[in-house]
Amino acid sequence: MTDEAASEQSAVSDDEADEPVLLVFLLGLPDPLPVAHGSTWTQQTDYREPLLDGQEMRALPHLPPANWSRGGEGYNFVSLRFWQVLDDQADVPEFVHRFRLAGRVAQSLTDSEGLDPEGQGESLLPKSEAYQTVVEAVTFVAQADDLFATPEKPDPLTRCIDTVLEFHNAYRIAARAYIPELTYERIHPIVRWYRKPAFEPEARPEPAGLMFLSHSNIPVEAPEPLSDEQLDALAQRQARARVGDPFMLYAKRRLQAEIEIHTNGRPGESVVQIGIAAEVLLGAILGLAMWEEHKRGELTVEQAAEVLSLPLATRIKQQYGRFGGKTFPDADPVKHWQTNIADVRNRVVHAGFDPDREQAYAAGEALLALEKYVGDRLFAMWEKYPRTAWLFLGESGFHRRGKKKLQKAQEWSSTEGLRPVDWIRDYQAWREQVNALVVHGR
Repeated sequence: MTDEAASEQSAVSDDEADEPVLLVFLLGLPDPLPVAHGSTWTQQTDYREPLLDGQEMRALPHLPPANWSRGGEGYNFVSLRFWQVLDDQADVPEFVHRFRLAGRVAQSLTDSEGLDPEGQGESLLPKSEAYQTVVEAVTFVAQADDLFATPEKPDPLTRCIDTVLEFHNAYRIAARAYIPELTYERIHPIVRWYRKPAFEPEARPEPAGLMFLSHSNIPVEAPEPLSDEQLDALAQRQARARVGDPFMLYAKRRLQAEIEIHTNGRPGESVVQIGIAAEVLLGAILGLAMWEEHKRGELTVEQAAEVLSLPLATRIKQQYGRFGGKTFPDADPVKHWQTNIADVRNRVVHAGFDPDREQAYAAGEALLALEKYVGDRLFAMWEKYPRTAWLFLGESGFHRRGKKKLQKAQEWSSTEGLRPVDWIRDYQAWREQVNALVVHGR
């Protein structure tokens, strides 16, 4: 039915498949939406529907009809009803819990069409703030072919989800409600769906099956305890992060970018985090390289401050040749950083641009390509910048790129002493001196 969901449908005859129907989807929200229990919202779409010409539109039988005439022509719609379900199963895993709450709404839909409290039971009447919201979304389908998306219009489930997201966003803004943004990825992945004859107001919805949204927010088995090796790696990263290792900050921003697109479903926030990560990465390798040059007596604090006073684009053109001559600023990963990350990020921050998922994915791929390229350049230049290379690559990064250089790097580290935390402390002390002389806005 949709490229964002898979469905298990009940058997439907050919005659039934071509009859006009209303499809009903039950969408479990991750956070309570403070809309009165039983409230409705109906949104007309831009998709022409001849079978609705002259038809009276009512969200519920007892509500007045909507007057949506467009020169007498009918258009499809999505109608929402909000169910507030008492949250009395706090000891049940959340994934199962929200599915069960939607099941209570399903029982009410098939047993009774009204909102009479006596008919629905106390479980649907929250007496406190401990409740969860399930949205009943309804849309019209004229024939079986309309179950599938086309270039002209989305499939029914996507149409309903888009309307829920638009309503949720408008409600947050209008009410200034401090509730998290709702995205496709945050809707409960199992969707119950139903069908009923389109022009029989008294008919009850009949179960049609389940759909599974295509996002990855599905619980997995409990993880195994951390091994001694994993705990040691965790301790090393914690120690480096505590003293301000810029590569740990880069990893944090990169992870947050992945969470924003894959878990939270916010492409714009993902692009912003990717932009920050890329600039942290580019700044870190230049800063650490200049620190190593300073340690060798090749660069003064004042000269480093002069470099860091330059705009980022100018720095890349003029200063990153130390990592491989003219190849660095002209390399495709650096060019893609500008076009797929920096340019998009600037539009998001300065113009309120809302990128789509594909643009966020492209930015993420550009970041990983830039990361790999930086690693390759540091590997090639490791003898000139051994500490910077070791901090970024570690033993595993050296090993992936070549065992011979790994052996040389290990020999160097055994002579020099592998002290990442001490290196970072020394770098941060030097960087404070440099930062005090940096002239911003040049």
